[in-house]
Amino acid sequence: MRIYRLLLVFVGLLLFSACTMVVVPPTPAAPLASAGAACQPTPGKLVPAPTAIAGDLPSRLTLAKPNEPGERLVVTGTVYAADCRTPLPGTFMEVWNANTAGKYTYLRGKLRTDAQGHFTIDTIKPGSYGIANHIHFVIYHPDTQPVATLLEFAGDPLLKATDTTVAVTELLPDAENGKPLLRAHFDVVLAEAKGLP
Repeated sequence: MRIYRLLLVFVGLLLFSACTMVVVPPTPAAPLASAGAACQPTPGKLVPAPTAIAGDLPSRLTLAKPNEPGERLVVTGTVYAADCRTPLPGTFMEVWNANTAGKYTYLRGKLRTDAQGHFTIDTIKPGSYGIANHIHFVIYHPDTQPVATLLEFAGDPLLKATDTTVAVTELLPDAENGKPLLRAHFDVVLAEAKGLP
């Protein structure tokens, strides 16, 4: 099912880029179903391990209150070890994004993945400030390399095909309690810890 979605996104992007003369190939944010040569860590930049991490963080984080202007966005995913199969419970994530005007305000928080490595973030679709819309992540598990990455969205005309430090996912329309929202899926693969910065 995921392969068909990626294929549809790729075909849609090809058609879009043919009209706009901008080629933006999709970069799947989710790990591959099978480990091996194709299994790659989530793109990003290595960062030092965070300090003083609270142990009682939730696995579901609400960044945007119900009255926050903008399109509601729910991001779900799982954090995996380098083998792309082993979930990493207790992974620390710091997450933030701009408001609809492209300004950084209070849409920031911290979470830990649950016992199955899952997480959920309730926010809004971030506004742009001259670059592709994105959500910031700093992700850390004691057995892995800490990484900072951006989650960007397929179809954004400001995506840069040459940027290898970002992950890209689809925004899918949905509804919850009769209200429209967007959903995004972002599975993370963390590299093994060796020579931490």
